[in-house]
Amino acid sequence: MKKLLILTGVACLLAFSNIQAQDYKTGLGVRLNYWGGGGLNVKHFMGSNTALEGILTIAGNGRGWNLTGLYEVEAGLGGVDGLAWFFGGGGHIGQWYQGYYVWDNRKSYAYPATFTAIGIDGILGIEYTIPSAPINFQLDWKPAVNIIPTVDWWHNNTFALSIRFAIK
Repeated sequence: MKKLLILTGVACLLAFSNIQAQDYKTGLGVRLNYWGGGGLNVKHFMGSNTALEGILTIAGNGRGWNLTGLYEVEAGLGGVDGLAWFFGGGGHIGQWYQGYYVWDNRKSYAYPATFTAIGIDGILGIEYTIPSAPINFQLDWKPAVNIIPTVDWWHNNTFALSIRFAIK
């Protein structure tokens, strides 16, 4: 319980501080998932340390797509110019095809051949913007929980690298 209180306190301090984490306003680029597939990525700063991130993921072999929206809080890391860490959360909606299997508690659930997935997402990561070039790299972990069509935890394919063009 103490750890949760401390983490909540740190999150609140970061959310309401004026820490300048990045020096770009909007980043546009691609996101490459660890387990294959990828998509488009946009990150837009609303303030010096808060951003909205949108991710459109396209699964390999025509299995489907997922649209994710996230609110993020960011802070500088180690005093290195352009380096920051961030955390946040949001939600997703997607359409999946050709049957999809989810393993949960050693049981396999088969969804219908086509289904809509709706759920909530978290995100934790680091990013680096090259100070002398308009290039931004982001490495993150984005676990998700589907709520529709069934409740299941997506944690194994959530590591990704994003490469973006940073616009001041």
